[in-house]
Amino acid sequence: MSIMSVMSVMREGRLRKLHEKLMQRDGMILPIVLLSIAVIASTILFVVIPGYQEHLRSARIQADVQSVATARDVASITYLQDGGGSLVTYYYDERSHKCLPRTKLKNIEPYGRCSEEDNRNNVTGAKGVPNFGGENGAQLLAITVADGEIINIRWTGKKYTVLDYELMTVRERNALDPKDLDEIEKDREQMRENTDSEADAAN
Repeated sequence: MSIMSVMSVMREGRLRKLHEKLMQRDGMILPIVLLSIAVIASTILFVVIPGYQEHLRSARIQADVQSVATARDVASITYLQDGGGSLVTYYYDERSHKCLPRTKLKNIEPYGRCSEEDNRNNVTGAKGVPNFGGENGAQLLAITVADGEIINIRWTGKKYTVLDYELMTVRERNALDPKDLDEIEKDREQMRENTDSEADAAN
């Protein structure tokens, strides 16, 4: 065997060994790379998601704060245009930017965005819950003006509830007619039934 042949065989042997080593390393590198990617991705999610959720929460609050501010201004103007009165409750329509009487409540699409926790301490500028969650959870604004001054702003639905009654001023409660009081009483009965059903389920 010539020297050239020996060198060729040795070169082939080294290349084969080098190839085998690289193959072994490739087998180890892939899991390490995947693990590194997973760690980086989870770290990014851990940092980004809470920040994004807080951004959405802040945007919901700001939108409701703006709705309350606009509703307050529009109610004051509407009250003057209507010639005033001892006690008037308007319902703010966010689409048309108008304050409407209760008789036109069905034309208003609810728009509240914040949850009960978001509106803790009435940060939106109105009492109550802007959005209870779910398909029909959004509420709308009721603004009560008496003798030229806004005396109450609250989030409400299209039907009177026990919560509405609790959020009303004494003057508002005294102005309710028998039909309104019946609506509130029906809601109270429904609440009792739900409580009894939950108690029975627990037993």
